[in-house]
Amino acid sequence: MESYLFLNPYVDDPNDYIVFHGEVAVPKNDSIRGEISIEYLGLNRQKLRGKRFEWLKVIIPSLMYTAANSDDEDLKSDAEDLLANFLSPSGPYAAMLRDNGLWK
Repeated sequence: MESYLFLNPYVDDPNDYIVFHGEVAVPKNDSIRGEISIEYLGLNRQKLRGKRFEWLKVIIPSLMYTAANSDDEDLKSDAEDLLANFLSPSGPYAAMLRDNGLWK
């Protein structure tokens, strides 16, 4: 079987090659395949890093705070529902949130 440097998400598990430190994608265990994929896909372009930072440092913490502290039961329930969706394997920026300890 041929070996390619660029990750194919239909064949390869990107989590084996790329990890997130904060909002920054880095090659896992100095993986060449991870490094090449990060570079060519532009996974650390400024706009994308900004969006990931916003999710990591603003959106998720705000929802966590609301879910834990709101006196409004409807608001609390909505925040809990959003967190359940966002902090799942299919949620937005799932790998980054997982790698930063927000879900396992």
